[in-house]
Amino acid sequence: MSFFDTLWEMLVILFAMAAGYLASRLEYLNGETNQRLAKVIMNITMPALIVSAVITGDSLPGPAEILSVLKAAFFSMPCSLPWRWLSPGFWAAR
Repeated sequence: MSFFDTLWEMLVILFAMAAGYLASRLEYLNGETNQRLAKVIMNITMPALIVSAVITGDSLPGPAEILSVLKAAFFSMPCSLPWRWLSPGFWAAR
């Protein structure tokens, strides 16, 4: 898996999160629906995804691929930290 494949997968997750946030803000989802969706994701979808990844994997990725994913994670963390520090103030202001 190349860097751009990983980036594309992360963008898909980001768009799914944005869609969930937008649905919540537009009040399509309420608190009970959010809790039920979280249970489905954590108890069914995530374990199935892990099992699927283990079953379909023919071999482990090479060191170069692992290094590129680690580099992407390393450089994305400093970008996410300001959001973590700013978000409590943002949500408290609303």
